Amino acid sequence: KFEEESIPASGPHVKPSWYEPNADEFIDGYDWDVCVPMYDWQLQSYPNCNKFHELDLQKMRVINTGGSRIAFEMQQHLEGGQLAKYVYKTSKYHKEITMKLVEEQRKDSVVMERTSSSQFIPDIHGYCSLGVMMDFMPEGNMHDYIKGARLAGGSTLPPVDRLRLSIHVATSVADLHTIDNTPKPSIFHNDICCHQYLFQNGIFKLNDFNYAR
Repeated sequence: KFEEESIPASGPHVKPSWYEPNADEFIDGYDWDVCVPMYDWQLQSYPNCNKFHELDLQKMRVINTGGSRIAFEMQQHLEGGQLAKYVYKTSKYHKEITMKLVEEQRKDSVVMERTSSSQFIPDIHGYCSLGVMMDFMPEGNMHDYIKGARLAGGSTLPPVDRLRLSIHVATSVADLHTIDNTPKPSIFHNDICCHQYLFQNGIFKLNDFNYAR
């Protein structure tokens, strides 16, 4: 039995500055003579690991797998009893954990954090080492949408739908390339295809920034 509080009231408060990972110190593969960060935020991260420690693994189910990662649907009860759904992305179990994988997850999280004002990029809800939590978007991706329209009607999309898709793609890329409000992009996706656009509330949103540069 504890007779005193484990953390005294006069004790120091944890500050974000206590955790300042510097990606260039532990990540292999960068040629610093050729490519250097344009801004300090590109080497930072904002982990909130406690949120991941509270996950109920029995209530998670696999919804998708990619080249190096696996995605789970997860549920979380919010205040007031409301049930919310998110996507938990992490590296595949058979993958050897390397600093390259850790760096890919960090990039995915920091880009979503920096673009949180864009309605054409998903919101991030958590990040910790190999795990990223983001919006749950069960309505499919752009590839499925185009393929479904072709199979249902036997023809390509009508002009208005093509224009709408083009606007969504162009706006998401523009939002990514203007993170720092400069004419020269400070980061690019590096893996854009129709599978990377997920549908949510009438908008196709660009996702998966783990290969960004």
